[in-house]
Parts: sequence; structure tokens; C-alpha cells
Amino acid sequence: MKSEIVNYCKSIGLTEPFMDRVKELYELAVAVMNEEPIDAIIEDYINQDGTRVYSHLTFFSEHYFTGIANFLTEDTIFLHNLSRRIESMYISKRDYDFKQATEKSRLTLNFNYDSNNEMSGNFTASKENCDHLWTICQKYFFSLI
Repeated sequence: MKSEIVNYCKSIGLTEPFMDRVKELYELAVAVMNEEPIDAIIEDYINQDGTRVYSHLTFFSEHYFTGIANFLTEDTIFLHNLSRRIESMYISKRDYDFKQATEKSRLTLNFNYDSNNEMSGNFTASKENCDHLWTICQKYFFSLI
């Protein structure tokens, strides 16, 4: 697994048992995409009691992004082609200035592939992970609008 992905995982507080799971799913992503992942995003949110919850893992390669919902417990993977146009994108933020995340920052990106909203997706992030999600958004999604 690329050192940038390992460093990113550590930067959002992923511990060793979770890192082992990410490495396992990285190999699955390589097999599915037939390409080496370049980037990753781990969606997270803060629950009612203030605990950080990691929910979805998505890897990005040159031509695809592939995600695993509930990645800590499930192996269901989806694959999207990065050349497919996005019809619309909605960005929701709280306490985030798109420059420097804080402990209170929250960011959600929703996108639709067609005007009927039949094919859509979303990404969520909290705290310092907002900066990474914003970078992923700029790198992989803005060019598809």
C-alpha cells in the first residue's frame, strides 16, 4: 500500500487493527480495478456521544474509484468509472472554511450522475478529515461536472 495512504490513515487516528483491514481491502481494490490505488478517503462522523465513527472506505485510481460501505465489517464493493459526467454536486459544510479544518468541522459532498437522481453518491468527513475530502473532491470530481 502506498505510504501516502498509510500516512493519511494515521492522520485521522486509525489504529493498527483498522489499518490491517484497510490493507486487506487495498488488495481487493487492486484486484477489482486492475490498477493501483493512488488515493483513499475514509468517511467518518461524530456520533451523539462524541465518538468518531469510521464508516466507508473509498480508493481512487487513475480511471476508477471503488468503495466499501461499512468497511470494518463488510466486503461489499462498488466500482465507478471516473470518466462518467456528474450532473450536479451539493456541498454542505459546518464550521469549515475550505482552508483549515478544526475539531468542529464537518463536510458532506453529494453528487448525482443524472438529472433524475437515480445514480448518486456522497462522502462525509469530520475534523481534520474535511481537508482531505476537499482535496479528493477537487482532484477527482470537479473535472467531471
